[in-house]
Amino acid sequence: HDGFQIAHYAGAVSYSTKGWIDKNNDSLVPEIEAILADADRSLIADMADRSRCQSGNGGERLCSVSSKYLSNLTNLLDTLKKCSVHYIRCFNPNQERKAGLFKPKYVLDQVIQCGTVELVNIMHHGYPHRCILRDLRARFQKLLPPEFAHYSDRDFMHAVMLAWEIDDSQWTLGTSRLFLKAGQLRALEELRDIGGQASQHVIKKIRQQFAKKKLRAFAHAIELVSYLRRIMLQGKRERTYAGLRRAIRFMVRVNRWKNRALRRLVPFNGMDEEQEAIFTRKLGVGFQTMSLNLNATMLPQLFVTMGAADMPLIHAKHQKEMTSEEYDASWQAEAQESVLYFNDGVLKCAKLLGGAFAATTRTSAGAICDVRVVDCCSSGRAFAVSTAPELEKLRCICQSHENSQMFAHCERSNTIMLWRWMGATKPNQPVVAAIASFKLPAYWQVYQMCFLPANPARPGEHVLAILGRMHDCNWLAISVYTVSRGRIALNTIKNVYLNLLDEALQNEGASISHFKLSHSGRTLILAGNRLLRLYSVGLAATGMVELDDLDPQQDCEAHILGRDPHGTVTAVCALPMDPDSRSPGFLDWIWLGVSSGDMFGILLEESNGTISVATSSGRFRRNTHSQGVPIQAIVAVHEPLEGDPRSLHHSLTMRKPMMNPNAVLSISADGKLLHSERRSHQWQPVAEWQVPLSLEALRCGFAARCSALIPQVLLLADEGRQCLIAYDQRQPVNSGMSMCSFV
Repeated sequence: HDGFQIAHYAGAVSYSTKGWIDKNNDSLVPEIEAILADADRSLIADMADRSRCQSGNGGERLCSVSSKYLSNLTNLLDTLKKCSVHYIRCFNPNQERKAGLFKPKYVLDQVIQCGTVELVNIMHHGYPHRCILRDLRARFQKLLPPEFAHYSDRDFMHAVMLAWEIDDSQWTLGTSRLFLKAGQLRALEELRDIGGQASQHVIKKIRQQFAKKKLRAFAHAIELVSYLRRIMLQGKRERTYAGLRRAIRFMVRVNRWKNRALRRLVPFNGMDEEQEAIFTRKLGVGFQTMSLNLNATMLPQLFVTMGAADMPLIHAKHQKEMTSEEYDASWQAEAQESVLYFNDGVLKCAKLLGGAFAATTRTSAGAICDVRVVDCCSSGRAFAVSTAPELEKLRCICQSHENSQMFAHCERSNTIMLWRWMGATKPNQPVVAAIASFKLPAYWQVYQMCFLPANPARPGEHVLAILGRMHDCNWLAISVYTVSRGRIALNTIKNVYLNLLDEALQNEGASISHFKLSHSGRTLILAGNRLLRLYSVGLAATGMVELDDLDPQQDCEAHILGRDPHGTVTAVCALPMDPDSRSPGFLDWIWLGVSSGDMFGILLEESNGTISVATSSGRFRRNTHSQGVPIQAIVAVHEPLEGDPRSLHHSLTMRKPMMNPNAVLSISADGKLLHSERRSHQWQPVAEWQVPLSLEALRCGFAARCSALIPQVLLLADEGRQCLIAYDQRQPVNSGMSMCSFV
């Protein structure tokens, strides 16, 4: 073993110990040392180390460099222990090592590089003296009268600092130490040396201050005890209410089971009074059990999107030869739009040809064509209507507002599937591509779904809000799920309680017809029969999506639906805010149509992170629809604003069509279409005409949607005539309308 290694950060460093003692031994041969010491001349005798020659062995004691270093280090430590240590930092005045030569720049560089500036700042702004309270009290005991002897060490030193009026910025108290800035400890030592005493007036003020401090501590303790007692009572009350709800729910189920069993055992005809009394007797519930008939009124729905197969490819050579307007017109003429129609659990698709509405085309006949039935559950293909197999029916379907190609549906088996629309081109090619799927419990009844904004920090995730309820429950619940490939996470569950005392709900039952998101994605809208709820959508600190009720003082449900005892929200349309809006805090504009024929506008604004309904919301007073005729549809116009630098094909290829914030179309049950625009921050009607719909469609329901490819085209689904209609608002009815049967 003649060496060792040190694992250095730059690698292993090897050291050899062979001959290390001989290399570090500066002593002479002992015989020579003795001869030098016995010399007659003093100059030669002084060259010998006489301390080594005092032993009887004639200087055989070894004195090496290491032993000298250890001896000098021991002497230095003994000296430091006897002295008060003061550290002095020295600087080299010049590089030439000459006396009387001082170079300021060279010295300043040393001061900066050695951290002296930061050290001085710490000395000025920090607390270099950190003294133990117990030791300080023993040293400064005589600075205060004897009655302060029962004070704790911390309170005693606090009283000392107050008695001698030392600036609060020069010291601070810890739990066991007093922290002083530079120079303050010397001031205390001088007070002790001169034997100073605080005046009685100052002592009185200190006692009063400590008495107030104790009083505040007592008040805080009383407040804490009261708070804990209040929390305990609140928790006990909530547990009692929860137990009562569970007991009521249990008794309601037992009562229903009892009634079902009696109906099977006892026939309805021929019951005597005793049997009827048994059948109607309540089981342990002292009040009438209330229940509501909840259902989701699935109105026909129209969706517009463009898959990858629907978008044309224009050669770059021709693109360079065109202006931006000519390129948009050429792209629009060659493109086609997919129109998806959902009704009665079946999803169908059709093509809308952009070239049929070009300026050079005289008629738009054949603009909408190629109707197929989409199998989005298993094969993902689109079949011709005449040869389509029997497909599994869907409960509901929704489209993402951030990506027009993204959809989600719920099957009758409670399977939720997310998929992307590819475009219907070839008959044997899939038109949808599955993204993810998961299954909800069997006891959960799904009514409607809606996409929510995803967390920007988590790309590839989708957030889905599902409206439903458990069987035999009288309240709804909104479940928010985060869906990605291979991962499903439940974010939150928001309960929606209905007014069980509303006579209209008791007689007609609750019906949910609209469940959608505002244009900004910050508000979720839930509407239906005697129902209108608004929820703010936000991200929690954990990154999960959460739902909160809007300010309950702004009760839109009572204000809008309270005008009609049978008021029902029949149409909902969310618009973006105009970029030229007068207030930067405005978020969304929401149009509502009700069964009485009125239209309402809800303006949402954000202030200090809180979303609320603006005071300028209210009824559309210039509405020209007939009173008492329900508003069946309110349609937004997919049209860019004037001066918008983004082109039409750019917004469609980005899968998020632009929406005009200053125009809206409303259709009532008598077929009247009202075109309203916002001018000078006021909404007013500008045109009206009759839509080409059958009486049966107006009575039973229809679907309406504006095309994103051709903004002037209004798409209609007529259930009476079983056809899709593409209606060009720029041309007369005969030449501007194209029809295609979907049966």
